[in-house]
Amino acid sequence: MASALDGTPGRGVDKWIWAAALLFAALLLIAVVFGGWERLFEQFGQVAAMLVATLITLLGAAFAYLVGTAWYTENRNARAVNRKPRLSWLALYPFLLLISAAGVINVAFYYLEGPFVMKQSLDEAESAVTGLSSIADSELRNVAFEEKIQQVRSRVSVLATEINHPAGKGHCGVGPYARKVIGEIRALLPAFTEISGARASTDCLKAATIARSYRDQAETLLAQDPDYVRSGGAERQRLRDKLTDGAAGIVDRFKQARFAIDSASIVRRPAAYGTAQSALEDAAVWYSDNRQALDQLTRKRHDALPATIDLEPVRELGSLTTILPSLLRRILFLRTWIYVLIAIAADILILYLIRKVQEEFGLARRRSRRGPDNWGLIVDGTEPRFLWVNPK
Repeated sequence: MASALDGTPGRGVDKWIWAAALLFAALLLIAVVFGGWERLFEQFGQVAAMLVATLITLLGAAFAYLVGTAWYTENRNARAVNRKPRLSWLALYPFLLLISAAGVINVAFYYLEGPFVMKQSLDEAESAVTGLSSIADSELRNVAFEEKIQQVRSRVSVLATEINHPAGKGHCGVGPYARKVIGEIRALLPAFTEISGARASTDCLKAATIARSYRDQAETLLAQDPDYVRSGGAERQRLRDKLTDGAAGIVDRFKQARFAIDSASIVRRPAAYGTAQSALEDAAVWYSDNRQALDQLTRKRHDALPATIDLEPVRELGSLTTILPSLLRRILFLRTWIYVLIAIAADILILYLIRKVQEEFGLARRRSRRGPDNWGLIVDGTEPRFLWVNPK
């Protein structure tokens, strides 16, 4: 923009344009810094967080005014004596950077980096959960006994079909072939016996009850099998089923959490983060309990599995005590440096606008103070100009 005293018709408007730009940028930065500090202190309660955030934001605004004014004053003094401006005005800038950068970076981390942090934690937790389930499925399985179960159940199914099959005049029952199948089952389960009163020919309505009785007898004997009991088969099967079903449920919750994060607008991300964190917290408890149960049941440690599900990245998101560890943890990520540069750029923009507004309004004030002794003389810090000689 042209100097405020160049004599052009639009000069009076320029200073208000700069003032409007400063007002807009300042309000935006104040909102971001306030929101960042409020979230940092949120763990101490909403009222306390808002109070502290307000005080820190006002302090930051004061530092911005002081630094911006010092920059303007140094430039004006340097022009007055025709020397290069010094950087002494930067002495207070670290205090401003600490206040504004902490707020800006925390907001950027929470709203922009948050989805990456959450989904990375979900991926790592899912890997741990499915790994535990896979190892449990492998180690808790009794392959030989499972084959025996399959053989018994297959023969019981054949027996039930034979008992329920009508033969001549609509009768069902335990005929010669059914007794042959019973013998095959007895070879697998020595205690398996023929049910008393089951005849070769009976009413088909009663046959279903007989077939069910044989099936129940087989399942009871399988559960009481000496090899199965001695190896803790029932307990192993219960834990195996628990881990399989539990892992499937957790993976489904993680899938819903990812969808919530991906589909949430930036203002709705806190709610999506809550969904993800709740799923992760529950998964961490489930994982710890069942990993310990697997170690105890198999009587060995599973060091290949993570000891726990790491919740620190999720819990530290937006936390006062962990903003620095968050930065250090992701220091090699390009996005981290982009957030830092955004914070610095926002400070520089505000300081520049403060300096520019003071220059524009300062020159306007000096012009209004012209008197009879310097009528037409303009001093802008570089050289005098007379309006009747060089008005432009």
